[in-house]
Amino acid sequence: MTTDRLMYDKSHIVVPISPTKLFIAANNKNTIEGLRRIDAGKLVAQCNDRIVRQAVKYAYDNSTDQLTFISRRLALHKLVETDCPTKESHPTK
Repeated sequence: MTTDRLMYDKSHIVVPISPTKLFIAANNKNTIEGLRRIDAGKLVAQCNDRIVRQAVKYAYDNSTDQLTFISRRLALHKLVETDCPTKESHPTK
């Protein structure tokens, strides 16, 4: 997960490296210190929640322990169908 591609002072990158650990990079120490003040369990839970919610098709686990967690969040942002014409509806001449 990234914020503003590290273009601003408060921008940061968070990469899960295990189910309970995160790699965090930021442009300045104040941002890192702010993230350190957040309860580690809450930060990891929030990150896991966001990642599974943003997954379009797959989320993996090494067991079925988190199946309920995943099934409640996976693809909550269903793709919306539009009335835009497709190639199939307008064949080339």
